[in-house]
Amino acid sequence: MYKLHIEEETSWWSKCFNSGRPRLSRLQLNHSKEVSVERVYYIGLDIHKKTISYCMKLQDGAVVGRGVIATERRALWQWLNKIPGPWKGAMEATMFTGWIYDFLKPHALELKVAHPEMLKAITAAKKKNDRDDAEKIADLLRVNLLPECHMASEEI
Repeated sequence: MYKLHIEEETSWWSKCFNSGRPRLSRLQLNHSKEVSVERVYYIGLDIHKKTISYCMKLQDGAVVGRGVIATERRALWQWLNKIPGPWKGAMEATMFTGWIYDFLKPHALELKVAHPEMLKAITAAKKKNDRDDAEKIADLLRVNLLPECHMASEEI
């Protein structure tokens, strides 16, 4: 978690000429308030029948983690508990996306599903592997360029 320090000027000068209201200043450091700013993690998921490859990035694009987990509820639950903070996720629409989406949705700030045909057009590559696909999905989510498709609600 990042801590943002807001410095306030509380000298006799500012109290006399600013009606007692503190103003932001870099010149005089008398005391500071801490305001916490949570970092958000952007997670790309490449889903297959037996495994899920993931890539976790920060807003600036730095890779925080990547790996492979089993496509099972228990493995997903253990993985969810290891995510260090609030997160947004994205995955490509596949045959297995539905239950995984429903399982992860309540735990994410935002969870999106990418349209597979549009995603292929954007991320076309000669060499394809699950690790790179997860990273590309995370990047598209992070920069808000993910070609989304609609996920029907559980009631339907």
